Amino acid sequence: MEQQILTSLIHLSTRSDVRVQFGEGDETDKFLTSIQPGRQLWYFRTPPETWRGFPRTGLEGFAVIEEDHVVDFLLLSMS
Repeated sequence: MEQQILTSLIHLSTRSDVRVQFGEGDETDKFLTSIQPGRQLWYFRTPPETWRGFPRTGLEGFAVIEEDHVVDFLLLSMS
């Protein structure tokens, strides 16, 4: 899944972007604590072809990236 996320990064995001999508809560707070100096928060969405057909493997969410590795991720949706 890490490679799928890394190849689907769309834009840098902010903590506020995550809060708008997920609101307050333990899972959101835990995810946001993984954002440390040297790490970046990205929004990702896999290509359209992963959302249709079979098997469906579409993913959308936020990922914390450090040195080309996914440190943590939080999914908005999955097909």
